[in-house]
Amino acid sequence: RGKTLLVFSKPADQKKLPPPVNCQVVVIGAGAAGLAAANKLIKKGIKSVIVLEGRDRIGGRIYTHSFYGLGSPPPSEPAKALTKSQKRREARKKKAKQKAQEATAEKDKKESKDHKLVRADLGANYMHKCWAGDDQAVFKLAQQLKIRVGLAAGGRFANTECAGWFDEKTGKPMEPLLIAKCHIRNTRHHARMSKTALQTTDFKTTIHKLLKEAESYVAKRMNHTLTEMEKKIHFKITSRQWGYVSLMEETGMALMRGEKNELAGYEDRDDYGGMEHTRMFAMRMLQHLKENDSPKIHTCTKEFGGGQDRLVVDGYHPFVIDHIMGESKIDIRLNKSVKCVHITDPKGGGLGLRDNEYWNAGPQNFKRSRSIVVSCRDGSRYNCQYVICTVPLGVLQSKSPFSSIEWIPKLSAMKRDCMRVMGMGTHNKVVMRFKAKDVFWPAKTPQLLCPDPRFHFLNLHAYGKTGMMLCHAWPPYADQWGKKSDTQVVNEALVVLRGMFRKVSTSKNHPKPVESVVTRWDSDPFSMGSYSYLGKGATWDHIQMLNLPHPEVGEPRVFFAGEASSAKGYQCVDGAYESGIRAALSACMQYGIVEDK
Repeated sequence: RGKTLLVFSKPADQKKLPPPVNCQVVVIGAGAAGLAAANKLIKKGIKSVIVLEGRDRIGGRIYTHSFYGLGSPPPSEPAKALTKSQKRREARKKKAKQKAQEATAEKDKKESKDHKLVRADLGANYMHKCWAGDDQAVFKLAQQLKIRVGLAAGGRFANTECAGWFDEKTGKPMEPLLIAKCHIRNTRHHARMSKTALQTTDFKTTIHKLLKEAESYVAKRMNHTLTEMEKKIHFKITSRQWGYVSLMEETGMALMRGEKNELAGYEDRDDYGGMEHTRMFAMRMLQHLKENDSPKIHTCTKEFGGGQDRLVVDGYHPFVIDHIMGESKIDIRLNKSVKCVHITDPKGGGLGLRDNEYWNAGPQNFKRSRSIVVSCRDGSRYNCQYVICTVPLGVLQSKSPFSSIEWIPKLSAMKRDCMRVMGMGTHNKVVMRFKAKDVFWPAKTPQLLCPDPRFHFLNLHAYGKTGMMLCHAWPPYADQWGKKSDTQVVNEALVVLRGMFRKVSTSKNHPKPVESVVTRWDSDPFSMGSYSYLGKGATWDHIQMLNLPHPEVGEPRVFFAGEASSAKGYQCVDGAYESGIRAALSACMQYGIVEDK
């Protein structure tokens, strides 16, 4: 009594840490690339594999959300650091909420279409490059699993030719001849840009610079300056064609040098764009628009649709992620944000760098020392022999203190240079669900556009998802969402959509969505963007160099995967998937396991 008791606690870094976990391979990231890698490793006989995922869910940028039409949107704020007790409470709340939603939906599904469960992808939702056939791994898998798909209108996911164009200021359809005229002129711009890109050796030249030169060149030949409305339409067309995930001012010309120049000479063809040709183009657009109304939902095949992009109707997660999880029993640790990957040299057994046996890949590596320590922000550690890193480019670039990874030794200067010139772009979405009776837009038309630069509307209602509208948003608008609430973003999308179909919207008393979700991939610490792009100064070789293992001198210990490291499937799910398999096979080779022919 009367004495003060002083209690001192140990600093966080001196507290007793849990003992390290030993395994053969650690995979960082539980997206398509990470899970594909883990699955392949296990199938090839490497059983001791642990996948570390920073989020509280698997799938990465594949995120299929279930809408119940009950007006209960999930939070779209970036992931935050929580204590263990907070995580448990949040998990219980989330589980209880989901059960309540499912119970209500099950009860009401016979009574109303509005309460029927509908899934929509908040991340990847299309299969691209289907023209590659069996060489496109995800497309091949979709055919094997008989996945339901719908063809993208006009063949491409953001096609501006095969779309219904409406003026959001007047609520009236836009003149087909005007839209046709802009597309024809865009073709001439494209031809000029391709020619200039092939003649230019400075890879720091941007798409924006090429476009401005092409616009000036074609304007002089045509003796016609674009009107303000034509400028808006042109911006919409060119943004979807070249800079959809990035500003054209930040997009390198390598994007154009990688394509076949099938438009050679079109920039000088003054007959291309005459009145007769414009009328024919407009008629063709209207015909394609009619043909693509009410897209048929069908089982994925090569024969139906050929090389066109395909919308994954029932969601990418049930398709790719659930399939992988069903093939192997994968040890996944959630809420494990990797902080450091520390590599030391010794293989054990007294071998050194000068011993020939040190460099031999083979079964003896199963017994090598676990000289890589992967440390997480929660204090957990994993000792392993090899690492496969599948985090998105935005995380590799250390854009967030909640997900950045320290590499010991540092990544090579060449790899750091690749990360610097390649960009991580922003492609966000607003997904809204309305009651069936409140649909006020053309129910059968898949793509709906207007001159407003902020939104590109994908009518999911036309693909059998009752009352669903998806609004794509790209830079610069998508980069500005951090300053706005979800409600503000949804309201801005609604103002534009209602303006496009003013008469019907007014007659239905301007319906509001019963449920909506706003994505924020650019501020999610475990993605820091939507997908990668070739920035100013980047070339296709940078993708291959990003691929190289670490360290680049000596024995490879860390292998990289993800869409940003796949020249074959750049920006796409198939790129992530195939790169994960490739990285796993590279790790297998270190154990003397060779892929079957």
